[in-house]
Amino acid sequence: MDALEKKKKEKKLKDDLKIMPKPVKDFFRRISGTSIRTRTSYYYDLKLFFEFLIEFVDEFEGVTLSSFSYNELNKINLEHIDEFKEYITYYETQIKASNGANYEITRQNSEWGINRKFAALRSLFSNLYEISLTKDENDDNRLKKNFARLIKLEDTNVKEKYRMSIEQIKEFLDVIEAGEGKEGKLTNNQKKIIKNNYLKRNLCIISILAETGIRISELVGIDFQHIYFDEKMIKVTRKGGDEEFVYYDFSEEYIMEYYEERKLIEPKKNHENAFFLSSYKSRITDRGVQKMIEKYAQLFTHHTISPHTFRRSFATNLYEITGDVYLVASLIGDTVEVAAKHYTKQNEKRKRDAIKGYLAE
Repeated sequence: MDALEKKKKEKKLKDDLKIMPKPVKDFFRRISGTSIRTRTSYYYDLKLFFEFLIEFVDEFEGVTLSSFSYNELNKINLEHIDEFKEYITYYETQIKASNGANYEITRQNSEWGINRKFAALRSLFSNLYEISLTKDENDDNRLKKNFARLIKLEDTNVKEKYRMSIEQIKEFLDVIEAGEGKEGKLTNNQKKIIKNNYLKRNLCIISILAETGIRISELVGIDFQHIYFDEKMIKVTRKGGDEEFVYYDFSEEYIMEYYEERKLIEPKKNHENAFFLSSYKSRITDRGVQKMIEKYAQLFTHHTISPHTFRRSFATNLYEITGDVYLVASLIGDTVEVAAKHYTKQNEKRKRDAIKGYLAE
């Protein structure tokens, strides 16, 4: 996300928050250091929660979104939380079409979607309660009880997802270069267009994703000045806004070849610093990278390959090599808990092999 786009999103969120309750505004001041993506997600999830209370819970009849005070907030109980969970599992809402008409649609949330909304609630109550500890107990603008510890997230089992071995990643790069694989091939015209315009960029993107495990948002945010060629490192902005360096070695040739080509491209205004450009000469988007990967994946395998496949592959492959979950967490910019849960699962065969002969003597 470039600076201009981020500025627009920040302004929109600031305008949207004007209609929200005072407790929510206090919460957003508390989390101002988090990424705009995170805060925007929190906004929509919390707005849905308060709209649910106002529309469906008798205790809040007649209360408006903007007038929902700490007094109302302190009336919330665990039953309301459980009712909200039932509601978001399957509910109806209105959307406005491009022609201005309103349509009612039915939405259904998966366990992941429910967890995301409950995570927003936990963060709201936890932060507001911390703020309340600094206030006088007679202050009306304080949360008197902390629901955060009572809001349980669903324990969604981490399913085994496709990951690529180091050999498969190299084979995938070969498929990109050739424009064909065991599952199909591009037309000669497609190969010609890509070779003349996007091949070096595509190879560079995949090699960086595969060798560093960075998120797609971190990749598209790379500017010229973020690449330190002599030190072979790239500065990326992590989820949450922190800046860190990631290191490359295998990708060096791909990066240098695209760098020489990129210097000759004149980008659109306000996109001059973007390292990766789309066919429109503007900063490439998350969706642009996804579509590119999907196109090549169809030539390579019947499995789904997404940008996150390379992150998953990087983390799991590295863990198998090093056995160091702390190192893996540090390199991918995640917590040790997340790294351990998602990227260090042992397959069933390895677990069986591990106990063979144990206590047999």
